[in-house]
Amino acid sequence: MKLTLQARDLTHALSAVIGGTDGRGTLSSVLLMVDPLLPDTLTLTTTDHEIACRASAPVATATPGRALLPARKLHDIVRALPDLPLTITIKQHNATLVAGSSRYALAGLDPDQFSDVPEPLVENSIRLDAAAWRGLLRRTLYAIGQSGAKFALHGLSVDFCDGLLTAVGTDGHRLVVETLEVPGAEGVAWSGIIPRKAMVQLAKQLDGVEVLTLGISYQRLMHIQAGAFALTSRLIEGNYPNWRALVPQKAPANALTVSREELSAAVKRAALVTTNGNVALDYTESGATITAKSAEHGEAHEELAGSYSGTPFRTGFQADYISETLGALDGEAVVLQQDGPTGALLMIDPAGPHSRAYVMSIRLQ
Repeated sequence: MKLTLQARDLTHALSAVIGGTDGRGTLSSVLLMVDPLLPDTLTLTTTDHEIACRASAPVATATPGRALLPARKLHDIVRALPDLPLTITIKQHNATLVAGSSRYALAGLDPDQFSDVPEPLVENSIRLDAAAWRGLLRRTLYAIGQSGAKFALHGLSVDFCDGLLTAVGTDGHRLVVETLEVPGAEGVAWSGIIPRKAMVQLAKQLDGVEVLTLGISYQRLMHIQAGAFALTSRLIEGNYPNWRALVPQKAPANALTVSREELSAAVKRAALVTTNGNVALDYTESGATITAKSAEHGEAHEELAGSYSGTPFRTGFQADYISETLGALDGEAVVLQQDGPTGALLMIDPAGPHSRAYVMSIRLQ
């Protein structure tokens, strides 16, 4: 196998797929392939047995073949090269890279050791606006459970039916519900829990992409196409919690409208005096008050001007959960609604998309 392409093009393709690697051996390697039917295209594939990433790069000349090379080392070398024509020659699984006066040798593996990556099935796929999906991921990824959460919470729950996509992320302490209308997809229905890692990798590849395609095959694999980038992910097995039982069935009667940035800054400052990160929020007729105290560091008191309708009361929250939720929103203002001191706090961007972000309250000491 031998091919010539621009170092810049290979760097871009490697950057797109390197997130699909893990561990050692084949799981830390990238499969390079030039198909005889597509001699002007180099396809790169990585997998960690949970997700698989594919990207392509144009080649100037090539002889068909396959090679399995260490992904990160190849990426680091190619990225450091000047943007010159790069020639890669594969002999006995090992690679020689030549660009101008630079010459490198890399030890590879037998490409037959690389795991098979399923081809996507598109019978039940839907097409989404990439910008809308990018916003959805930004507003949900922070709430998805990671270490310590139940395994079913380690992914984004996606349900599609009757032209409406509902995406839910939660770690048990905060919860985000997003909906997207998808025209032209009547009759398509599927659901699944997509691992957080897959969504993080996808989010990195959406710049400049206008449309992406999502579809499930065998009820176990999610296939996503975003421009020249393709991702296949196993779905998380298990039952997602009944999130509808965790949130109020009707909107709370109270509503506080304040500056999103001012609220976020006040919560972060107040949390500086705490040892456990807990802060108190008082709904007042003139807005809100954020307070915190600890025997070790002292007390904090922050007043925020705003518009409030409802009965004043005091409640408590973990400061980081409030800050991260506010950071995922865009608008200048945020509306807070809560059904009493022990209810879940609903935060809404009044000028934003149909998104509901909840933070569970805590009992103040």
